[in-house]
Amino acid sequence: MSENRRRGITHTVNADVSLGGGTCCHLGGIPIDRRRHKPGMRCRAGFTIVELVVVIVIIGVITAVAIPRFSTANQNAAINAAAADFRNLELAFRMYHADNGGFPPNRPFGDHPAPLEPYYAEQLWDAGPVFGRVWDWNPDYGPVRPHISMFNFNHDVHLLEGFDLQFDDGDPTAGNVQYFEDRHFAWKIIP
Repeated sequence: MSENRRRGITHTVNADVSLGGGTCCHLGGIPIDRRRHKPGMRCRAGFTIVELVVVIVIIGVITAVAIPRFSTANQNAAINAAAADFRNLELAFRMYHADNGGFPPNRPFGDHPAPLEPYYAEQLWDAGPVFGRVWDWNPDYGPVRPHISMFNFNHDVHLLEGFDLQFDDGDPTAGNVQYFEDRHFAWKIIP
């Protein structure tokens, strides 16, 4: 026999004929919620529609506040990853320049600047940039010379503005980080 039964406390679901034959939850013969229990009514377990609507509204408000913050965090992570890639490549080109007195020659889009391979991990070049399809090295082309660029930039221009604001002058058409010809997002290499 359980401890609660020895004390005379029982939890049962009984058919209460005196209350119209409905089911009512009792604890030791007393209705659990006397405030809501009226003669002729059944005891109900559950939530009212108003309670459910309030919970749904609260969840909606929390979601509306949280989603933009998560998307901003994803954008910031992508911007920081692109900046890290640019810096690593910039460092490789600067080390090459310091060792050889000049930059390597121009290469077709996506091709490794062959003399640079000892200065950086090839996987960085092979994986391609975060925002574009391929890396491009060009010492003699464009308004920013020499530069590494993400070629075929495939993201919203607002992302460029955020990148430029964080790492340059805030104008993607001027400074050391520039967007030009609808395809290149260039980072100037300063020896």
